[in-house]
Amino acid sequence: MVMKTRTRVAEAGSALLAVLGSVAALSAIAFAMTAAAHNALDRASLRADSTRAYFLARGGIEAALHEMSAGLARSDTAAGAEYRQYVFQTGVATVSIASENGKLNVNRAGREAIASLLTSAGKTPLDSGSLAEGILAYRRDLLAGRIDHFAAPFSTGPVRVARSSFERRIASIQVIEELLAVPGITSDLLYGSYRADTASGSSPGAFGRVEGLRRFLRTDGPATIDINAAPRAVLLAAGLDESLANQLVEARESGPLSLSDSLVGRAIRESTRTPLVANSVPTGWTITSTGVLEGRRAIRTVSTLVDAGDSSRQLRIRQWYEHPL
Repeated sequence: MVMKTRTRVAEAGSALLAVLGSVAALSAIAFAMTAAAHNALDRASLRADSTRAYFLARGGIEAALHEMSAGLARSDTAAGAEYRQYVFQTGVATVSIASENGKLNVNRAGREAIASLLTSAGKTPLDSGSLAEGILAYRRDLLAGRIDHFAAPFSTGPVRVARSSFERRIASIQVIEELLAVPGITSDLLYGSYRADTASGSSPGAFGRVEGLRRFLRTDGPATIDINAAPRAVLLAAGLDESLANQLVEARESGPLSLSDSLVGRAIRESTRTPLVANSVPTGWTITSTGVLEGRRAIRTVSTLVDAGDSSRQLRIRQWYEHPL
């Protein structure tokens, strides 16, 4: 009788352990499925917020184009880039309008000018020199006909430049993205990046924006640079020292500089790498819009290159850029 009781107790204990094990396994499965569902919902929410931020940035571009066409937004070369802010129901779009006349022509610039821009984009002087040599080598290969396509970013295959033997061979860089074919040129270097801000007074963990080459380079137009439209980095690339470049940037905040200004005459004389001009007729603009969703849930940036027609009110979109996430 005692043996039977012990057997029954052991069986009951085994059954209880089996039940507890099953409950634990089912609980683990339930927790895993719940976590997976939450992750899927979070990813879907992030994608939705990213899409909203994209159209918010795109709305900023369209608003700026409308105002430029209507003559409400300044579209000349004065005081470098113009910044505007548009408030929408879902967030804010910050837009910059920069004249192409203030950029360096990558097809005509020399080694020292390109190296200076690379240094401004965050590379060391030694790396900047070797990368500048790589860009010049790429230009020579294009001119010699050794390159007829390039691997465009985010594409599934090479983009052909010359499509038949009857077409004129393209002997220059057509889009800034071609620089990604140069060894050592990365997307961060081309489009810009964020790095730890080490400036005095900045809060711990703060990050600062480092502009990429696309902010400073163009592929066509004259070899000259307009003093009123050029960013500080481009003025340095033209051969000016830091003191003179800073004085120009500060002076043009009061309005466009002209050839009669002594500071302009000094800059023209001291530009050793690229000729400088003042108040040239704008031929195009790069409009960049950053959409920030309410609560900063998502941030997206888009840019467009706009050409002027017969007047600044006849605008034509030539290229559209969607910045990588």
